[in-house]
Amino acid sequence: MSDLFFEFLQFSMDHTRMIKEEFLDIEWQKLFVFAQRQALIGVLFDGIKRLPKRMAPPEDILVQWLSLSQQIRKQNIKLNAEVLRIWTKFAGDGMAGCILKGQGNALRYPDVYSRMPGDIDIWVWPVCCGQSLKGSVRLDRTLSLSKRRTKMISYVHQFTENTELCYHHIGLELSKEIRLEVHFTPCTMNALLYNHRLQKWFAQNAENQFPHLVELPEGLGRVAVPTVAFNSIYQLAHIYHHFFDEGVGLRQFMDYYYVLAKGDLKLDKDEYVRQLRHLGLYHFAGAVMYVLSVAFGLRDDQMLVPMDRKRGQLLLREVLSGGNFGWFFTKYHHFTHQGRAKKYFMKIYRNLHFVCNFPVEALSEPVFRTWHFFWRMIQNHKSV
Repeated sequence: MSDLFFEFLQFSMDHTRMIKEEFLDIEWQKLFVFAQRQALIGVLFDGIKRLPKRMAPPEDILVQWLSLSQQIRKQNIKLNAEVLRIWTKFAGDGMAGCILKGQGNALRYPDVYSRMPGDIDIWVWPVCCGQSLKGSVRLDRTLSLSKRRTKMISYVHQFTENTELCYHHIGLELSKEIRLEVHFTPCTMNALLYNHRLQKWFAQNAENQFPHLVELPEGLGRVAVPTVAFNSIYQLAHIYHHFFDEGVGLRQFMDYYYVLAKGDLKLDKDEYVRQLRHLGLYHFAGAVMYVLSVAFGLRDDQMLVPMDRKRGQLLLREVLSGGNFGWFFTKYHHFTHQGRAKKYFMKIYRNLHFVCNFPVEALSEPVFRTWHFFWRMIQNHKSV
């Protein structure tokens, strides 16, 4: 990975940065492949549009880049409308909804339509006794995670039985282009103790997330998204989980960069460090700070914990090697493209490489995955 790519990425993200003569040396075909693998086509095209003609990519690459960027823009517009429709639907049925990641993250980007869109993720929690969702939100605290899960599964199955159930969400296809994941809880961790603490933290902080409304682009309407303080923990845990699952790319790190750099985050850093240690996220957070510094230029004063260079270099190598959700790994025997049985053992083999740096989560991953496999079998049998 060329340092020049990172420089151009940072130039593309920040319209106040000056054009560098070194951009004449960019190998555009390699940068295009990098952008595709890391799901950064739209963001990097923002930089290309600012270049003088003499620095622009060759015409054939430029045409491909333009076409893909326009597709990304159209998909974001479509998803914004669908997000509002879904959020409103849940609200009308007596359930508070909070849009996780995705279109909420895009609002922090300089161009709200340049972020590569993905699934629609909505965290849902029933409210008390048919309460109106205008104004404050009173969540039904009598419902445990298990009971909320049962209620949401029944609700979704009113519309379709063609779903995919996980511990933390139920997924369904809204169309060929749009997938919805209805979350019972935002995310999980592999280690039993830390997952228990994380779920408790989510529940304790849930009340402030569902009434936190933001305006979608073009005056489309308002939906709830997590607060910056919540995202500073949640999105870190989300990256951590995906790192041990199949891999994670720079798009997810860019989302987290904008949480820290553009989110006006005001936290007691000592308290934040205490929380991270309590949740088992402290060392990974240090590694993430290194990646955010190298790839996106996160300043020292924006970091919530000190950089961990050793763990950060390991993390960055995996991110650059695997790309978006590890889809482009060639090492580990292309494990993301293998069948279920072979992938099971290849994941264990891969995670053994991380035991020295992240021992608890790496060793817990196969245990959690095995338990989760049988848990889903039981849950799916119950719903038949």
